[in-house]
Amino acid sequence: MKTQAGYHRGVTTRYSAMENTTQSMSLAEQLERDLFDRHGPMVGGSALLRLLGYATTVAFRQALARGTLPVPVFTIPHRRGKFALVKDIASWMATRRETATVRPTE
Repeated sequence: MKTQAGYHRGVTTRYSAMENTTQSMSLAEQLERDLFDRHGPMVGGSALLRLLGYATTVAFRQALARGTLPVPVFTIPHRRGKFALVKDIASWMATRRETATVRPTE
């Protein structure tokens, strides 16, 4: 990877082109890239439950039955369980973060 050197207030800094790109990426894009690196294009099983914030498989199944899952899930022929795209999960996470409120410090 090509690096660039810079000079700021007497300190020589080095940064990579990738670091610069990461700063300009949206939160959803960063999450998607990180999740893709870890899980590939889709997630299933316990990783799916954990990423969506469900503590148990029972809670996940209940949300599925009620139609309240926050992302679309699907099945794959000849495979057990439900799956979701990393892109959908990253987008949902970023949306949740953007609507979060900050608690004032006392």
